[in-house]
Amino acid sequence: MKKTLLIITFLAIFLSFFSSKTKAQEEENKSALAVGPAILEQILTPGVESQAKVFVSNLTNIPLPIKSQVSGFLSKEEFPVDKKYVFDASSWIYVDPADFILQPNEQKEILVTIKTPEGAAPGGHYATIYFEPLVPVVALSPQTTYSLARVGVLTFLVVKGEIIEKGVY
Repeated sequence: MKKTLLIITFLAIFLSFFSSKTKAQEEENKSALAVGPAILEQILTPGVESQAKVFVSNLTNIPLPIKSQVSGFLSKEEFPVDKKYVFDASSWIYVDPADFILQPNEQKEILVTIKTPEGAAPGGHYATIYFEPLVPVVALSPQTTYSLARVGVLTFLVVKGEIIEKGVY
């Protein structure tokens, strides 16, 4: 009876130690990136540059190299291929700094510059600014599968001017 109790106690202590070590390793290796605000809304004047601020935060306890990218954002609606560029504002947006390293639990202010072209069509224009953590080559292992998510800030931009709205019915 004492022998059985001793074995059960030993197993409980061993499993408790192993469980806490695994939990600590999971916490150490987690990857989390946050941005704010999630949506940038600006009213723009053709030919005029404007700026906004975005905050990117490293919620982990390891340094994260970050790469930014600006891409077009369109709804699922059908548009003629030659008209899709009219709504795409990705070429107007510049991020500074574009690439950077966030230290553990650090938040960085990112300057977003929007250079509205002189001939920009009045109305809505859209883009997404993505921030993606990069994994250093030394951290890669052929035995491990990695899943990295990027986070994005949607930009909804309205260029001032006479907007002609047409409906098709």
